[in-house]
Amino acid sequence: FDKYAEKFAKLKNMELLRISPSLYHITRSGKLIYLPTQYDFVKYFMNAEYVLTDSFHATVFSIIFNRKFIDVLPSNKTGTRIQSILDLFGINNRILQSFDDMKLIDEEIDYIEVNSRIEKEREKSLRLFKDAIEN
Repeated sequence: FDKYAEKFAKLKNMELLRISPSLYHITRSGKLIYLPTQYDFVKYFMNAEYVLTDSFHATVFSIIFNRKFIDVLPSNKTGTRIQSILDLFGINNRILQSFDDMKLIDEEIDYIEVNSRIEKEREKSLRLFKDAIEN
């Protein structure tokens, strides 16, 4: 993942920022953003041009802010949650299949469709919530 991120940043001529709660990431490429406040954490995604992640929350914020992103699925429960949300919004093509594959970088995300699906899910959730309160 580290070498892919470094290669990606060079290819796209972007600064590589690494958000992490672990100090050992300081030895990896890019600038470490160690334990940002929750407000700064969200701002990094809001202002990002591109996100490379193996984090469920980073995936969610990338989608909310309509950012380009690539997911590298970890082999734990987070991977299952990431897969589920990508499937729900029809963007499961955002999962990196190989660290040698750089073509995903330039594939666009149809955020008109994604946002439409989000709105449908929001309406469904509000109906369920309203029904639960009224019954």
